[in-house]
Amino acid sequence: MPPKVKVTKESIISAADVAFMALDVFLLVMFGTALSSVINFFLSTQGQISAVGSIVISCYGFICGAYMPISSFAEGLQKVISFLPGTYATSLLRNHATRGAFEAMKDEGMPDAVIDGLRDAIDCNIYFFDNKVGIGTMFAILAGAVALLIGAYVIMNMVSLKRARAKK
Repeated sequence: MPPKVKVTKESIISAADVAFMALDVFLLVMFGTALSSVINFFLSTQGQISAVGSIVISCYGFICGAYMPISSFAEGLQKVISFLPGTYATSLLRNHATRGAFEAMKDEGMPDAVIDGLRDAIDCNIYFFDNKVGIGTMFAILAGAVALLIGAYVIMNMVSLKRARAKK
């Protein structure tokens, strides 16, 4: 019989976890805004933007692990998914939301192998070609993707403006 885990309010989620989740959400919103800005740049009507947005949201949410754990996908698809920045955002949120619970389990004597297995099952641990990705690296990937998308959007607007001026 596994050891019973005694959980208190203090052991579940800390102020630091809440602050990190707020940072995770901020970065995720920035990523989503930048991605949709780049995609919507090529669309001209609100109907097109709504239709494409709905498709992108549902598809991207599914494959980045927001709706279904990545660990349940085939190994080849998991490797492809590891290239998507949203995968790391999802993992960051899960890591910060469950850190306290996993610490409580560890404090109560739960074996590390069991905790690691649970972390793998719910995508707290993300692997890039069999290499575990750390929390700092996840933040860097997400922030880098945001910067890259914003940079692309700025360049797209500069080129468009330059073309519009050249036509006059």
